[in-house]
Amino acid sequence: MDLHWTDGFEICVSVKDNSTVISANREGLLSLADHLRMLAEEPFGSHIHLDEFNALEEGSSSLILEKAGPMKKYEEVRIKDGRWTCILKDMTMQEDGQIPLIRKTAFAPAEWYEYGLAKDGAGYETYRWCENDLYSDSDYTRRVPKKTLIREFEALIPLFTRENREDDAERCRTMIKDLQNRIEKEIIPLSGTLRERISQMIRTAAEPVSQEELFRFYGFSEENRFFLHPQAALFYQNFGHLFYHLRPVFEKESQAKEFCFTFCCDDPDLAEEMKEDIGKIAEPVCPIGRIGYGFPAAVYMAEDGRLLCLHDYEDELLTFPALEDLLEHELCGNVPRGLIRAEELL
Repeated sequence: MDLHWTDGFEICVSVKDNSTVISANREGLLSLADHLRMLAEEPFGSHIHLDEFNALEEGSSSLILEKAGPMKKYEEVRIKDGRWTCILKDMTMQEDGQIPLIRKTAFAPAEWYEYGLAKDGAGYETYRWCENDLYSDSDYTRRVPKKTLIREFEALIPLFTRENREDDAERCRTMIKDLQNRIEKEIIPLSGTLRERISQMIRTAAEPVSQEELFRFYGFSEENRFFLHPQAALFYQNFGHLFYHLRPVFEKESQAKEFCFTFCCDDPDLAEEMKEDIGKIAEPVCPIGRIGYGFPAAVYMAEDGRLLCLHDYEDELLTFPALEDLLEHELCGNVPRGLIRAEELL
């Protein structure tokens, strides 16, 4: 977190008679208020550590502010669903920072699934095979979209309703609303015109490409006998990891999966497909990948840096001077409203 301090702040922390005293001037209190506001939006387990060597007055005791998980405690409740026993967990945070929400267990064979929130607020799914050692290598814990957790709660509601357990059904609805709110809060908003939003997306979602990955791009291009020129290499260096970890979201949930930004070096089948269409272009080009929405364009780059695009649904070769121009064409009518972690769109 990037902490913002009000000029002239003074903060002292002391422990007296088993009580902790935080003394601060006006600027210090404003600073702490700002830190608490920022911490409230961070994942569970996030913390701010202050001491006399870091912002507090000389002689101060250390102060740790931590974002905790839900304080409300629930009782575990169970319900049968065929061979599965579904358990709503009590939502106690574990030592590793995880908060289990649902566990599904079965016998003959013995196995279980668990769904919950990881320390950083992401969803997780754990599977364990308990019958014997035969399939023990199938055990896993993986990150899943919070929408996966929502679907698990949705599946429990009719089970509780059928047994007239309305309190437990309402508990599931409450958790669904909480997860939906978490997803919405994690969206990085975009604003302005479509062009302005595209510029914001590129600035926010672009990540540096390592030298090793750049060499991999060179090697892939050489192996496939692509015409690799400096402009194509620079394009990959600047945008090779664009949208790797942050993906655009739109008004409709289904629209996010329609957006494509894939380089040939990440999809060998795509590389073979694009090789076949190079002959449709009258000048030397380097295949880049597929970029766009719905039916994304096959994108090639000319020596002067122009992006040349072919769509499956038309024969015309479209030319764009820059990535922003290409994205503006592809997203016309499908304006992104924000960015979210890619794992939430799996």
